[in-house]
Amino acid sequence: MSPRPYASLALVLAASIARAQAAPTFPSTPWSRVGHVALPAPTAGPLLPRRRGGAAAILGPAGAVAMIHPSGELVGAWGTDAGASPLAWWAGDETLHLTRGRDTLLSYSVDGGLRGSTRFADSIAGGVEVDAGGDAIVSFRGASLLAAARVDWTGAPQRGYDARGAWRPATSAPCPDGRGGVWVGAGAGIVRLHPSERRVALTSDVRALYPRAGGGLIAVAPEAIFLVDVAGAVIARLSVDATVLDLAPRSDGGFAVMLQTSPPALSLYDGAGALVARAPVSRSARSLTVDAADAVLVASRSGELAVFDARGAPRWTLSLPPSLRPPVIALSPTCFAVATEGAEFITLRATEAAP
Repeated sequence: MSPRPYASLALVLAASIARAQAAPTFPSTPWSRVGHVALPAPTAGPLLPRRRGGAAAILGPAGAVAMIHPSGELVGAWGTDAGASPLAWWAGDETLHLTRGRDTLLSYSVDGGLRGSTRFADSIAGGVEVDAGGDAIVSFRGASLLAAARVDWTGAPQRGYDARGAWRPATSAPCPDGRGGVWVGAGAGIVRLHPSERRVALTSDVRALYPRAGGGLIAVAPEAIFLVDVAGAVIARLSVDATVLDLAPRSDGGFAVMLQTSPPALSLYDGAGALVARAPVSRSARSLTVDAADAVLVASRSGELAVFDARGAPRWTLSLPPSLRPPVIALSPTCFAVATEGAEFITLRATEAAP
């Protein structure tokens, strides 16, 4: 699997944020109330869910931010200096970190106030929340001096992680392990950056990390997927023979994964790494979301949403307008949403849901 394009990092970060929230529950039948909410400008990436509900939409080409209420209503928008870069993440639910170009980190309050601007020597690979105060760990590609840095709610570096050691450069965005640790892919291995440093060697370059239910990580490499416990020990190594399009953790410590086969396929694995089920999906499928019962929603850029149960059996499908920007996120327990490539996002509710 080759490294993902810079723009698609936004999908990885948005999906990671969504999976850090309480898992949503998909209805037993397709959403029957589909709404279209206009935005001031076309989106530059997927919606970014907030822990307290609602989301932000990053807009292009100027990089404005639109705030979305948990009910699905647009509640305001404010300008930024970010340009069209869609790489952004929430920290502390009140701080929005986003990038300008590839090397500058901008930090904003929830009402649009600029808290700080920091330019780094290398391209930003991604970031992840460290604590509720707005601190984050940012990793870098290239790493001439730093492979990663801890920044505060203004984006100012508080600690650097030396890139001159054997583990540079960073090859993924940082990822929480569910037990207070933060890890980053680093060449043929993973490194815990917080609260203490530790390197775990693997057999190939890590391209993406996902949190594993119960603690630990799921590491994606070009030809394998590794299940790793919270101490860094490899539980299972699964060979893959196609590019991983997306991956979502399951509640049993396993995962759902979509491979770029012909046609693309959805595969479900349990916590021991055993295959549970496999099913074909749309050729334009791009994103997976797993709910509290391990049902899987597959979202396609063509506009098709397909839900499979925990055993991989098809449950229902819903056709939306094309050119979606997955993933589908939960704004609240009863309202879901997905961005489009145009100047709008789509809300999804069941008939019995409150407005």
